[in-house]
Amino acid sequence: MKEENRAVLEIKSVQDGVESMLLISDVRVTTKKNCRLLEFDGTEICGVPGEVTSFKIFNDNNVELTTTGRHIVSSSMTFEQGVKQHCHYTDAFNEPVVIGFSTSRVTSSVNDNGGRLEIDYFVEYNNTLSSKNSMKLTYKYNT
Repeated sequence: MKEENRAVLEIKSVQDGVESMLLISDVRVTTKKNCRLLEFDGTEICGVPGEVTSFKIFNDNNVELTTTGRHIVSSSMTFEQGVKQHCHYTDAFNEPVVIGFSTSRVTSSVNDNGGRLEIDYFVEYNNTLSSKNSMKLTYKYNT
């Protein structure tokens, strides 16, 4: 079963206890058998024009965050509670960077009006702790 709806998305990111980003955007929400897919297009105001950012939230609360469009290779992160992952990322100078991150908590909930996703994770560069992060994402369906 696949059903697509439009919603308003709000993402709040906190890095080392300080709010580092607040993003509000229209988002496409697609419900599939084992996951919910949230996608939004980058613009001058929220993201980079031509990029598409997606959150794939699986029923077991694992989350895949992917950005495609600007880079030859897309950027992708998988958040799985209790698991350390590595991802490839292209920095502002178009240089490839490998970062490690450990996810300490992933929770999601969905209702008839929208949903909520919360992720707590640590970021490492060269196996050295760089920051403690959290991301809170909420979306409400357009009426």
